[in-house]
Amino acid sequence: MCTECPTRRHRSTGHFVLRQEVVAFFVNFSPAISGDARKAIEREIRSWRINRRSDLSLSDLARMVNPIVQGWINYYGRFYKSMLYAVLRRINDYLVRWAMRKYKGLHRHSWSGHAHPIDAPPCSGQIDGRHATL
Repeated sequence: MCTECPTRRHRSTGHFVLRQEVVAFFVNFSPAISGDARKAIEREIRSWRINRRSDLSLSDLARMVNPIVQGWINYYGRFYKSMLYAVLRRINDYLVRWAMRKYKGLHRHSWSGHAHPIDAPPCSGQIDGRHATL
């Protein structure tokens, strides 16, 4: 009889064996936006159909979107703001598509390899004088 492991007797050999338990420790925590919350936000952004709202001006879109996006940034970006960048990039992409639909001159440009007009800093000259009010 084995006195080292008195927890359970093995049927075939008659020896006592320890019951093996897997103990896993939770060693880290990331206070970032969860995958489900990110998907819900992206679903909400798609429901706005920003790129189809060419009847609105940029200031109208800003009045519609800014309070909601600011709330998301304040809530989800409190500790790990960089995890929101993908979501904010999606809003930016929709705004670029909106601008290309509203201002047909932007649609003719090939933006591959260049910054989109919304990404460009205000003084970079990416948008010519016809669309300076963007």
